[in-house]
Amino acid sequence: MADSAPILAKVTDKTIRKARAADYPKQVWYFIAVFIFLVAVSNVVSRLFAVTRRRSEAPRDVEGAHRSVTSKISYRRLPAAIVNAFRMVAFRTVIPLGGGFTINLAEAFITATYIIILFVWSLINTTTLAGKKYDPTYYANRAGNIAAVQTPLIVALAMKNNPISFITGISFDKLNYLHRMCSRTICILLWVHAGGRLTLGLSGDTSIKTAVLRWGIVAIVALTLLCIVSIRPARQLEYEYFLIGHFLLVFFFLLGGLIHAKHFDEGSYLWPSFLLWALDRFIRFVRVVIFNHSYFGFKSGLGTFDATVEPVAPGYVRLRFRRPKHLHWSPGQSAYLTMPGVSQHPFEAHPFTMANADISHKTSDATAAISDTGLSEKDKANADMALAATGKDIVFLVNAKEGFTKRLRDIASSSGTLKVFLDGPYGTPPSVHTFDSAVLIAGGSGITFTMPILEDLVHRACHKPLACRNVTFIWVIRHVEHIDMIYEDLKKVIAAAPESLSVDIRIFITNSTTDLVGSEEASIDTQVEQGEKGDPMSRIMGLPRTKVEKGRPDVPQLLDEVSATARGRMTVNVCGPYGLANSVRGALCTPSGLSNILHGGPSVELYIEAFGFA
Repeated sequence: MADSAPILAKVTDKTIRKARAADYPKQVWYFIAVFIFLVAVSNVVSRLFAVTRRRSEAPRDVEGAHRSVTSKISYRRLPAAIVNAFRMVAFRTVIPLGGGFTINLAEAFITATYIIILFVWSLINTTTLAGKKYDPTYYANRAGNIAAVQTPLIVALAMKNNPISFITGISFDKLNYLHRMCSRTICILLWVHAGGRLTLGLSGDTSIKTAVLRWGIVAIVALTLLCIVSIRPARQLEYEYFLIGHFLLVFFFLLGGLIHAKHFDEGSYLWPSFLLWALDRFIRFVRVVIFNHSYFGFKSGLGTFDATVEPVAPGYVRLRFRRPKHLHWSPGQSAYLTMPGVSQHPFEAHPFTMANADISHKTSDATAAISDTGLSEKDKANADMALAATGKDIVFLVNAKEGFTKRLRDIASSSGTLKVFLDGPYGTPPSVHTFDSAVLIAGGSGITFTMPILEDLVHRACHKPLACRNVTFIWVIRHVEHIDMIYEDLKKVIAAAPESLSVDIRIFITNSTTDLVGSEEASIDTQVEQGEKGDPMSRIMGLPRTKVEKGRPDVPQLLDEVSATARGRMTVNVCGPYGLANSVRGALCTPSGLSNILHGGPSVELYIEAFGFA
């Protein structure tokens, strides 16, 4: 009898740890599913509110478009102030991690919570019936199971067409941080699994001589290498080679993990990852076929993208081609371009923001507005001009540096043409036209994000009353010659802007050698025609509604000026380098902003389209 007690205890330990190894991975997924559900509910509520705003769009008395700066405190505004306080703490307060990379407190909280949940559920209740704590027979396999069951989540977060983006409304590029964070977390967890198995000894089914263990080693080594080469400095060093290495390492990680897990009847944790990856690739292939159908022999015409490429400003290239009628996008969205004459391999695709607005699908509304007898002759002319500038083409502005973009610049230097495969559009930029006021801030090539939004706002305002009544457009450039990237488009937009939409354009030139032709800023009343054929400075100074200043903008002061007279809801959209984005965050993260809301000021939403690699 005495000899049987240890045997019974051992069997009981085995039963308990097997049950926990099966149940705990599911419990981790319950946490994640609940979190995604809550974010999805928030997204639905936000969309419903946006729809309500659109339905309430109506002309407002211009004199009532601004609030008094002496407004008294209204405690009815307290909920809006609380919401903005939460935004300040969660999304605008950042933790610098070096190299210009930061995470906000919301990301830090999600990261810490995710890591705590995974490791607590891996290491909790690992004491044997005999009293031995942290017994590897309990945590080793359980850690491996929890890591394996997270693999579909990691693949989903990396997909261009992923279900999490669809449910939550968060763009895939914004989810990419979570993809990297989850990958690195399960990498550590897999080493906990491997360390536990080594402690127990490698024998029998887990002998080093067995194929199942060797495939497990392949998987963990592949993921470890992937986590090392995916750190930001490594990605930036040779991004094109990183893409190839990423594909190969992910393949070996998933394949090795599936073979290893299947041997222990845990393959169901990993095979959905292949299904998700194949689904994403299938959707992307269908998009390419639909938008490039002439390449595949279905139909001739606009399904073939023969792009013209030309230098447009120092260091920048403009890519332009005719768009098919069935291709539509929202201002601020991007597309992946594959160029057989530039790309080094068939699957090399690079993301670029569409630099013009898609307003061709509103042609019928525009035509009706132009023929409306209620419009003045000036408004009819403005609307006609806006309609004439509709997006028959797709335009991309590329900041040419090294690798792919350098090869593209070499082709542009000879004003060449090339074939393009387009996959897109992607991204979920904000619906700026539903806000009362909008501030658009760009640095350098960030203009490809803000300029389409301005074009879209002006076009909408020409043909339909908008909630948005005031737009402040700020662009920071290094050299005055960079104005050539958007000069013609900006001139048309300014000319087409109706009186119902206040447009204030500020251009800052940071090059210390730049002279402002005898004055510190351009006159707002200057005629468009002035200086059209002159040098870039003369032309930029000749734009109406435009102020040109030397040096870097005082972002806090500019935002204070806008919010001092704005009311309702204000959106601030930024696309530029880290320094610019960080200065905007800081300007919108002050106690005075909350006081301003209580005095009737605007509730501010911030959207940042950051530079850098995904």
